[in-house]
Amino acid sequence: RPICKEKSEITMTNNQDDDSTTDHEDDGNDEHCHDDQSTNNSKNNNKNSPTYQSGKFDPLDKSHYPNWNWDHVHSYVAIRRASAYSQQQIEQIAHHDVVMLEKSNGTSAYGSVEEGTRQAAARIKAVNPSVKILFYLNSMVHYPRYEANKSFQLDWATRKRKNPDKYFKFMNRYYYYDHRNLDFRAWWINRALEMLDNEHIDGVFVDGICAT
Repeated sequence: RPICKEKSEITMTNNQDDDSTTDHEDDGNDEHCHDDQSTNNSKNNNKNSPTYQSGKFDPLDKSHYPNWNWDHVHSYVAIRRASAYSQQQIEQIAHHDVVMLEKSNGTSAYGSVEEGTRQAAARIKAVNPSVKILFYLNSMVHYPRYEANKSFQLDWATRKRKNPDKYFKFMNRYYYYDHRNLDFRAWWINRALEMLDNEHIDGVFVDGICAT
């Protein structure tokens, strides 16, 4: 379940990548929607890791949480579309309480997942300012068409232990991240925080978290 948190944090989910086995091709224009539902250790220190200024955010501030009451059944939707949404589609999406803008949103119309998400979020908020909008990031799988991918380094991908020239790949297509690398961690967190700087993004939906 996605949880909307303060801007100083990242929205987390304990679910596996539920759509990963059926949705591994993101270059089409078809709309996708589903309702609520070993190597490469970094030699660098944490000097590049994101830091948080004490007191910058009030941990008791609930303004970024969805308003909750039992007057009606609250709805959540996860949706994506490579082309731009029509105004009718935006108005339909805006009726939900929480909207998670999935990977590949607006990539054919705006060139990247980040810009497609920002554009869709602004249009949705214009219809319903109270809706909470989440930006999608996967914690394990390196999906394409993100602007941040331009600075991704292959050393941050997980190699096979017995054949270090080969990489583990999800669906034999997408690299798996190596979380032991400190530079990778800083890169991943920063891309999430950069999206949270946008006034229309209320949280980050983190997919692919493995149970331990």
